[in-house]
Amino acid sequence: MKKKRKIIQFTIYIIFLMASNYFITGYIELQQEMNRQLRFTFLDFQYALEELNQEIAEIMLSSENLDRFIYNKEILDRKKLYIFEDTNWKSFRKHKKAIKESYLDDVLIDANKNIYQILKDEHISNRERKYLNTLFSFNKKLIQLQNEFLESFGSYSNRKYYKGDIFVSFSEKADEILKEDKYTILKVYKDELENKNVVSVEEVREISKKIMAKLGLGDVELSFDSKRQDDSNKYVFNKYTTTELLSNEGVPYEVTYNKLNNTVYVLLRIQNNPNIEHSKEKMEQIANEIVKNFNDGSYVNYKKTIYYSGDKLETIIYDYIKKINDIYDETKRFSMRINKYGKLSSFEIGNVLDDKEIPIPKVTKDEIISKYKGEYPIKDCILIRNIDGHLEYEAHVNFNGETYSIVYDAITGKKKYISPKVRNYGHFSEEIISRE
Repeated sequence: MKKKRKIIQFTIYIIFLMASNYFITGYIELQQEMNRQLRFTFLDFQYALEELNQEIAEIMLSSENLDRFIYNKEILDRKKLYIFEDTNWKSFRKHKKAIKESYLDDVLIDANKNIYQILKDEHISNRERKYLNTLFSFNKKLIQLQNEFLESFGSYSNRKYYKGDIFVSFSEKADEILKEDKYTILKVYKDELENKNVVSVEEVREISKKIMAKLGLGDVELSFDSKRQDDSNKYVFNKYTTTELLSNEGVPYEVTYNKLNNTVYVLLRIQNNPNIEHSKEKMEQIANEIVKNFNDGSYVNYKKTIYYSGDKLETIIYDYIKKINDIYDETKRFSMRINKYGKLSSFEIGNVLDDKEIPIPKVTKDEIISKYKGEYPIKDCILIRNIDGHLEYEAHVNFNGETYSIVYDAITGKKKYISPKVRNYGHFSEEIISRE
């Protein structure tokens, strides 16, 4: 009996050892895989910084056609940045430490937007040049610091990756470096941009009320609650809670002013007991009455989009652009949506507080057409002031049944980019979309 019990005990012991070995091996492999992924995340962030510095170097060494950096690609890879930021945050939480990531929040998160703003006018000022040079130097310092940590931590088998030690140590050191006086411009540059063209709430309220009157909405109250603002780049009037909207409390329309692109957007949030559905003809009549108040004869209705739900008409969107001396001005567009109840669902108009003169092109349309050496003929070429205020020609070329646009700078004549997106402002189009 004792011999039988010993055999059973020995068998259980062997099974336990085998199971332990299996689970321990599995745990080690899992931990190594997590270490590997965390090390890759750290390396990806380093690659993103290296790519950013490569872009900055190209920008600083280029004397013209700077806006190609805006059109062609993302200057700083935001996906790699956000994955790193999330991992960094979790690492600090695991160590129960206060998160250190000022170098992310105050510098790198806004790097793309800051550089885009610098390149918009295709001219780099001394202050902008200092910002780019300092950002390049700071990134170089971070890359050097990363190499030191990677060498210290070694391969992914180091358990410190799993614990997040490398992220915590690196971030703490990076924030210390950012405190050096020579990097001050990186922390204040965003605020300088935001305060460059400060517009007051009252100024926006006044212009918005004039727009509302032109829309036939009367003298609408526009209340502004600073506690309900969740985007520093916008002023939102009549911003209601979900409960207020559901109970139909307040003014029906919400009005938003976007500081970045100088537009006013009017949105119907509360619709009180609609019961009469209008015909397409009646909706067109309502739209035409509104257009009269905004169109001085220089606006072109270039697109109309009609939405159906099954066989029932739901809404119509009208898009207009200002045309002056054969120049289509994207800074002077407006778009409106009329719903089946005859209500204005939304209205957006651009360039409401800034009316700069259109620059004169230095290159003619014929010169642009002569520059094109492709075998596929140009079927149209229009002159556009783009949303950033720059003049450009857009040539339309048919390739294998598809139309592509080739965009040229109207000042230098240089080709900027080729795109499948075509701005067909010179030809009215009507699109019907049916939703089941």
